[in-house]
Amino acid sequence: MEPSISRFGASRGTQPARRSVAINPARNITVIFTTEEGTVAALRSAADLAVRLDARVTLAVPDVVPQQRPLSEPTFPVRQLEQRSLRVVADSGIRGAEVRVQIWLCRDLRKCLRQILNLHSLVVLGGRIGWWLSPEQKLQRWLAGLGHHVILADVRAQTCRELLPTSQRQAVLGGTLRAINE
Repeated sequence: MEPSISRFGASRGTQPARRSVAINPARNITVIFTTEEGTVAALRSAADLAVRLDARVTLAVPDVVPQQRPLSEPTFPVRQLEQRSLRVVADSGIRGAEVRVQIWLCRDLRKCLRQILNLHSLVVLGGRIGWWLSPEQKLQRWLAGLGHHVILADVRAQTCRELLPTSQRQAVLGGTLRAINE
């Protein structure tokens, strides 16, 4: 069974359309597409967390369309973005029905993420963790600064247990469980 796919464009040219149904952030884990390798690691981590938290996983795929192009004509055709997203979900080993894919066409990544994420969302990113800040680590810091609970899954990890540093797992799970119980 394939995951459900939703497509969203911009309503006024610079901002993504708002979703019509609000998702309880305590029961939803949002994985933001970074790279194919990073997103596979993030989906694996999110699947593990979803079981523990009885939550749903949403794969948000923001696609930044350059100003020179109309939003209706992104750099990559939407169908190609859908196929890539489905391939990444399949590569992660998660059953497709457990993941909802949302493709967002936007002009600015940060503005897009501000609009699509609910307050205090649980967000999982995948990327390389190292001494020098990677783009994913910078995004993690920025999202955490907005008040989101953010986990960065290391793409070099061999097992699900290694994907999340223990300190991050305990901090995010503890905070999320408190939010659910309140």
